[in-house]
Amino acid sequence: MYTLLLSLLLACGSGGRTVAELEAAKGEVKPFQKWDEAQGKLTAALGEPDVTTDLAWTWIAKDGETCKGLTVTHMGGTVGTATLAKQKCP
Repeated sequence: MYTLLLSLLLACGSGGRTVAELEAAKGEVKPFQKWDEAQGKLTAALGEPDVTTDLAWTWIAKDGETCKGLTVTHMGGTVGTATLAKQKCP
């Protein structure tokens, strides 16, 4: 049973986080905040991001049949934007 539950959580790609957790984490980061500080807060609150690129990190949460993603961009060692939007489920 535990293996099945773990498999379902991993398949969702969200690590079990909620949209409410994404919303709360979004409020913890601001544009021009030092990236290292924001990165520490986000990772502590949400775990490792589901998607990373050179310019952005995205955490995904499933809400019913819909997924939302918190995408935080970084530029020059600071936070650029933090956006919470509907996203294709992994």
